[in-house]
Amino acid sequence: MRVLTVVAIGLAVVLAAVLLYPLRNGGTVCDAAKQEVVAQIPYALDIVSARHPLLVGLTRSWLNGQGAFDRVAQDYVRTSMASNNPGFVDCYVVYYTVMFNQDGVRQAEADWIEKQLSLQ
Repeated sequence: MRVLTVVAIGLAVVLAAVLLYPLRNGGTVCDAAKQEVVAQIPYALDIVSARHPLLVGLTRSWLNGQGAFDRVAQDYVRTSMASNNPGFVDCYVVYYTVMFNQDGVRQAEADWIEKQLSLQ
């Protein structure tokens, strides 16, 4: 019986940590998920620059003094996500998907950026 109590307490602590970790910066879960998505944009731009070195790569190199080009891209993505109001569970899924599958998210963002720029 004592072992079951210890296991139950341990599982409760782990569950609480999983649910509370995205809230560590004081925002909502959706804010944390959106911030994680936006944080991947410079890496996605690296991918797009490698795919299109003359068009995107040179433009980014030329305009990215102190990260200005990347910040514009991040602001664009942030603005496009502002109109989305996903559910509570969706925000947790997005947050942990980005945390544990950053390469996949970066590839998906790079594909999305190419589509927005009509490069595909």
